[in-house]
Amino acid sequence: MEAPQERSPEIDRLSQALTKAQGQIRDAERTSKNDFIGYNYADLTAVMATIRKPLAAHGLAVCQTFLPFEGKTHLVTTLLHESGQFLKGFMPLLGVKDHHSLGSATTYARRISLAALMGVCPQGDDDDGEQAMGESREAEKKTRTTPRKKAPAKKKEPGKDLQAKCQIIIDQVDGAENYLRGKEIDPGNLPPNIRDKILALGPDGFTKKLEEQRKAEEAEEIIDQADKVEPVKDDKEAAA
Repeated sequence: MEAPQERSPEIDRLSQALTKAQGQIRDAERTSKNDFIGYNYADLTAVMATIRKPLAAHGLAVCQTFLPFEGKTHLVTTLLHESGQFLKGFMPLLGVKDHHSLGSATTYARRISLAALMGVCPQGDDDDGEQAMGESREAEKKTRTTPRKKAPAKKKEPGKDLQAKCQIIIDQVDGAENYLRGKEIDPGNLPPNIRDKILALGPDGFTKKLEEQRKAEEAEEIIDQADKVEPVKDDKEAAA
């Protein structure tokens, strides 16, 4: 299968419209709270609310579809201009085992892809990339001017050992990796507070935690459905 087309032959009108739209796009509000990891984040609804009006004001729209390619299902996020010009982004859906995990992976991928394509950032995000770049440049200068020395033996980092133990627990719990990704957590790079919680819970406790979460979600869905059902009238009242 040929590689999918990433853009239309011409994108000049799209580029002009996107430039104007991005001048009006604000940071996405952190409207959702993740009780498991204890912080607020900008969900898919918040990202869409941030970009919808600026896009429409300049003849732009986005749509998200699926594409099987090279043995994997990809989420395709397409930025469209009223002229017919387009720009696409592709993101593989990983760790999909069933419909539940597919839903989590899709929601996560939709939000990440949409934010990346439109240049949307959640409010309060810190980015010390410039600092890291500066450190990298200083290290590069020292490497050029200083003779190479024999590298000392690497010491084991406690954090890596704990990460490895967490990964063992995650691998033992069915659906754990998809659950974490759906909650904006990278299983391969856990924040210290999440890592400590997983280690404290262990496989059995983590399994129980996920089961409680699923039951809570199912209960919430049942309550939402019940609110939409018309109350049944009493037989005597109906007869009267």
